[in-house]
Amino acid sequence: MKILLTTFLSVLLVPQSLAQSKPDKYLNDLRGTVHTVRRTDTVEVKETGKPLKTDNIVEFIETYDRQGNLAEKKSTAGLNLQQSVFSHDGQGRRIEKMADVPPNPLAPPRPAVPGGGERNADFLTLITTYRYDAEKRQLEAATKRLNGQWLWIDTYLFDEKGWVIERARKDKPEDAYGSRFRFVYKHDERGVQVESASYTAEGKLQEKTGYKDISVDSRGNWIKRTATTADTNGKVRDMTVTSIREITYY
Repeated sequence: MKILLTTFLSVLLVPQSLAQSKPDKYLNDLRGTVHTVRRTDTVEVKETGKPLKTDNIVEFIETYDRQGNLAEKKSTAGLNLQQSVFSHDGQGRRIEKMADVPPNPLAPPRPAVPGGGERNADFLTLITTYRYDAEKRQLEAATKRLNGQWLWIDTYLFDEKGWVIERARKDKPEDAYGSRFRFVYKHDERGVQVESASYTAEGKLQEKTGYKDISVDSRGNWIKRTATTADTNGKVRDMTVTSIREITYY
């Protein structure tokens, strides 16, 4: 999810509007009056001398409101289920409440609460505050737990058409830009994502993913694509991911 930008000009973020003026659908590379997105990823691995075999299936379901913001999301990977519901407070902050889904006894143990303690509202509620630059070409989304614990700060860069071309994450305000990771994205003339590249905190390329066999619906959203990933030496991994999206609209 990612293209190489030659230079990033740091822009002063002004807090005159903390409301989320760019809806979630734009951050998730969607257009139109999206209601529900059901995405299934099938991972296929090529063994030596053997054809591709299905290795894993992951399902994501996202529901959006009429303004294009997330209302609910669910994901299932193997035996694990995650679910969240979203709302906005009077200050324009996004509130995410994660469901405390009982652990599946057949699944691997889920991570413990950092520092110990219970999976209570403080742990399961995330609050995100938004800041834009004056031209709405850069968005900073700072996320904390309900108890004030910093989780991460995401920075998004948009092109002149409003598509995300870069996303970086750091852990705290004082950390360097992209200190945890940075993704850079490339789109074709239709605005459909065709390439992504991930970079380390030091700015070194980690891997590059290309998307092909892309099918697009009448609204311009991709509904099927195949991804292959290459390492820093350009060697393509013996694995492909086929993603299918079923999208409904208001």
